[in-house]
Amino acid sequence: MDMRVDSSYIKRERERRAWSQEHLAEVAGLGLRTIQRIEKTGAASYESARSLAAVLGVDVAKLRVEDAHAPPRRFDVRSQPFLATVLAALAAGGALFYGTASFADQVVMDVSVAFENADETEVWNTQMVVEDGTLVRNVNDLRLEHLRFSIVPRVQEGGRILLEIGVFERHGNEEVVLSRPRLVAIDGEEAAIVVGAGTRTLRLSVKAQVNPPRLPPTLAER
Repeated sequence: MDMRVDSSYIKRERERRAWSQEHLAEVAGLGLRTIQRIEKTGAASYESARSLAAVLGVDVAKLRVEDAHAPPRRFDVRSQPFLATVLAALAAGGALFYGTASFADQVVMDVSVAFENADETEVWNTQMVVEDGTLVRNVNDLRLEHLRFSIVPRVQEGGRILLEIGVFERHGNEEVVLSRPRLVAIDGEEAAIVVGAGTRTLRLSVKAQVNPPRLPPTLAER
């Protein structure tokens, strides 16, 4: 899954160093066509952005920019008591799963958040690709207007993946931590928290894979 990067900054830093696109591609371990595409469109995989950030001596978050053209995601929890119940349940804990997985640096996570009631279901899906134990703002998180869910994977002994989840709510210019539940998931299988209140249900599910044999297409471009 592509992320938006500051192509002007990347090009400016490359030219400041008097580097050609070919040289930047070589030192970053990327293909020339990948560098050309990133500078032209501002779209890059997390893996490519991480390589460029390392070469330029900055954090990945420095390269990340919000996509102004992305359609806003609608989020409407009409029952505040329901939201309070959900957050209390998340704080209390979640499902526990066991499985096998080998230690690796990179974790691919397919994340889904669904709100259901008797009349409709609203679902948000995203894919996150991060290093084991890494939290990168705007990379391994899911935003639903005033709510943000962040997920940090930590590969454990015995093949388990600990998923440290943060639930945050924005109040003006500040974010407040609402809950920090944890899941222990099987490599390649789905782990989920399901919470219900009245006729409404929230389901947060994560399918985590450690060093999958086939990376998403945008990550296999190197």
